[in-house]
Amino acid sequence: MAYRRPHFSSFVLKLPPDKAQYAFIRQQGEKYCVLRFNKHTFVWIWSVEILNSLNVQFNHAQYSDEILAASVCALLDNNIILAMATVQVGDSYINSAHFAYNERLELIIFTHPYAEHSQNLLLNTSVAVVVWNTPPVWGLYLQGLQMFGHAAPVPTESLPQAITVYRQRFPAFGNVIHAAEDFERNITTMRLYAIQVERIKLIDELRFGKRNWITAAITNPPSGSLLPERLSQFYN
Repeated sequence: MAYRRPHFSSFVLKLPPDKAQYAFIRQQGEKYCVLRFNKHTFVWIWSVEILNSLNVQFNHAQYSDEILAASVCALLDNNIILAMATVQVGDSYINSAHFAYNERLELIIFTHPYAEHSQNLLLNTSVAVVVWNTPPVWGLYLQGLQMFGHAAPVPTESLPQAITVYRQRFPAFGNVIHAAEDFERNITTMRLYAIQVERIKLIDELRFGKRNWITAAITNPPSGSLLPERLSQFYN
């Protein structure tokens, strides 16, 4: 099922009454307004911007694909940098990178092939990725998304699609790369990588309640991937 963020939607969540001093919280693409009524505090949430869509299934018993996609899109749209852990023999490693994503929930990063995380991917494509919103109050309104899957350089045949997705989010990227042929001309040593997300762990207290961690396995449409095959089959 394809999910696209609506132009306008709203719902109300009850919050602790002692938090009314946080009168207004604004995020990219969403607004949060905290109101006080009859000794109770409520959050009124409305979405005002369409940034992306998803066409995946989350296979969750309790929550629909649409509501999970809404939460995932909100977190991805509100952040442009992810943290990515890769597998390194005898040690752990993590890096950060700007990212874009497509409707298959494939994340695209632009990075150096000789960077340590890229070298790790040559030996093991397994990755863990996280994005999160900084909460306005310690311990409250937590929102974060952990994603687990595999990553590899985008193959030549998928570069036009990946370039379009990345440039839509970062227009300045077009000043470096206009077309797939630019990589062949060695304009830059950096390359586009795709991350296939296979499962997620999500917390969104504004939508799903306090400390409600939601895990879900991702099912993608049968065609259209940036990477030709699921990389996990080579490392199981």
